[in-house]
Amino acid sequence: MEKQFLESYTGQTTAELLALKDKYRIDSLILAFEQAIQNKEDSDLSEPERHNLAIEAMEREVNNGGWEQFFGNTENEFDESLPQALDAIGCPNTAQLSREAIDASRHGADLEDFDVRYYALSESIEDRLFEYISANADAIKLD
Repeated sequence: MEKQFLESYTGQTTAELLALKDKYRIDSLILAFEQAIQNKEDSDLSEPERHNLAIEAMEREVNNGGWEQFFGNTENEFDESLPQALDAIGCPNTAQLSREAIDASRHGADLEDFDVRYYALSESIEDRLFEYISANADAIKLD
């Protein structure tokens, strides 16, 4: 049986969202975490919450329009935290690629090669991010 897509965050706690992993697709649960975390004040965010936001921004933007779109739409908000976040979840190849893309972006270089390299990577960012969220659930406080 195919899992359902959780349409949106509706006030679940961290534990409640994690408990839905057998019913709902992992990508939809990660999106729900992102939606909940975005409702918090920036000064109240824990490191794992910041990591979630950085990685989800990258996934959404690069998968929809490449690194150029990522840098344009995030206004370089995640340049410092993205490589660290990817390392934290166990995606060293994507972390290194993000470092290189950030550097290239700062120097005005063409980013198309970085898009090709990103799509060729085989690290399961989604699964590793969910594992990271699960392992750091105590630092992800949802009301």
